[in-house]
Amino acid sequence: MVNTALNCSLAPALLRFLFYPLSYSLLQSPSEGARPVVFLAGSERVEGRGGGFWAVGRKEGGKEGGKEGGKEVVEVSSSPEAEDTVLAHRLWMRCEEMVAPFL
Repeated sequence: MVNTALNCSLAPALLRFLFYPLSYSLLQSPSEGARPVVFLAGSERVEGRGGGFWAVGRKEGGKEGGKEGGKEVVEVSSSPEAEDTVLAHRLWMRCEEMVAPFL
């Protein structure tokens, strides 16, 4: 999660007061949060590839990626659930059922 002004505007005042001291150690700065997007938008290494999951830092199953500021942008393996097309279809159908009353 990225530490932006949006976080402040969405949280109630008491929660912001309690969470503020921890936010700097738990949340990424905006520049850190943008790192994967900037890497993926401009890197020739990922040109023509789609559908991957990318993260900052070395992850299990990670492949080579871009490096900036000592942290790498690496491709990470997806979970078996993320690859399950039957489960994806069930989720889609359930979402359609949930939003239908509002359409």
